Parts: sequence; structure tokens; C-alpha cells
Amino acid sequence: MYQYNSKGTKIQTYNFEDPAFGAELPGENDIIDIAGVIAEGGDTFFTLYGESSSYKKGIAILNLQEEDLQTKQVLGLKKLDDYQLVIEEFNGKINYSIMSSFINGQLILSNNYINEAFIYNHKEDTAFHRLYDSGITPNFVSKSESKKLSNFQEARQLMKEREEEVYFYSLVFDDVTDKYYRLSTTGISESSTDKKVVLTVFNKSFEMLHEQEVKDIPTFDAMGVYFFKDGKMYIYKNMEDELGFIRLSFSEK
Repeated sequence: MYQYNSKGTKIQTYNFEDPAFGAELPGENDIIDIAGVIAEGGDTFFTLYGESSSYKKGIAILNLQEEDLQTKQVLGLKKLDDYQLVIEEFNGKINYSIMSSFINGQLILSNNYINEAFIYNHKEDTAFHRLYDSGITPNFVSKSESKKLSNFQEARQLMKEREEEVYFYSLVFDDVTDKYYRLSTTGISESSTDKKVVLTVFNKSFEMLHEQEVKDIPTFDAMGVYFFKDGKMYIYKNMEDELGFIRLSFSEK
């Protein structure tokens, strides 16, 4: 991993495979994901670890200053392996997506297929799991009868069917309201008759407070990146190859 300063100059290289780094993982075939998040201050890198051909086992915490590695097993991640697809045509695999963010001293893990979140408090070294119950969308994507598919076309069709059921996106934080927000969608294809964009609100303990359908946003737009600024949610939107935003304002009743 390379570290750059604000001017784009490389200032540090971290080789996690170097024995001097002390990156010893629990399993013989375990590897560290290359994607992850940096904690505030820039001295800790959070990612996932597990066998490359199987499920993710937990969190890998890399102290970049001390060149030290710790791992925290997350047992609940194993059930996501049920959504992995094997394509026999070229012996390839399509894995599920786990989204991660580091906010308020906590690592937040969520995924597209199950209405849930895993939270790890780095300072206190504690973790907990939240499983949510929506009254608007399904709470999980149906599991496939078979994980093995003949070719990529079959896999692509199955992925589309999954996205029609429900798709959950990342939790983001608004420091004005002190709450977390998340978008989810159903029926994203043009032919779908059940298109919904749903906004869900959580408190700082990640308890679900409210959910409602947002009727003014097309499902395709809700699939983009979104963030908060000055108490308003901004959603990226491609406007004739120009970067634009959909802006949402909120009021409590």
C-alpha cells in the first residue's frame, strides 16, 4: 500500500507480506483485502481478511506506525457466502460486496443483500451486530437454488433478479442531526413495476428510527455515491457527462 501527501507525492510504502511487518493471519490460506478504509489521523488501516476463494472471516487492523497487525473474527460474515456464484465456463466466481466506512471512531460493515450492519468500536475494542426489519422492502435477497452457473450470461441475469428484490447501500453520517442515513432500492430495471427508493434513518447507536419512500428520486440515481454537507444529502448524478447532484433536505415532524 502506498501513502501520498496532499500534493500527490508518494511518502511511504507498506508491504504487508514483508515478515518485518508482522502481518501473520490466523489461517494458512488467509489473505488481506487490498480495499479498506483509513481511520482519522491516518495511522490505522481497516480491511477484511479471509480465504480468497471463500467467505470473509473478519476484520484486519493494520497499525501503519508500529507496523503491526491484529485480526477480529466476525462470525456473521460467513452467511454471505451463500450469495457467492460460481461460473463453470471459466471457473470464476462472483463474490458479494461488503461496504466499509470508519465514522466516529467506529468501523461500519454492511452489504447489499441483507438489512444489517456490523459495528466495531476501535478504541473500546468492542463489536455488535444490528439486524433491521423494514416495513417497505424485503429484509434480504433470496438465496439462489444453485450457486453454480454455466456462463457469465446466466450470472448476469441472476444478479439483475437480485437487484429487483432489494439492494442496500452504505450508511452515511450527518453531523448536523447526529444521525446515520441509508438508501435502498427495489425494482431498478426499466421494466419493473415496483420501483422504490427508501431512506432509512438510524441513531448513533445504530438503532433504526424511521424509514420512508422517497418518490422524487429514480431508482437508478439512488445507486450512486451520496454524502452529507450542512445537513443536506447530496447524491451524485451524471447529467449529460457532467457531474451533478441531487440534493435532499430533511425536517423532523
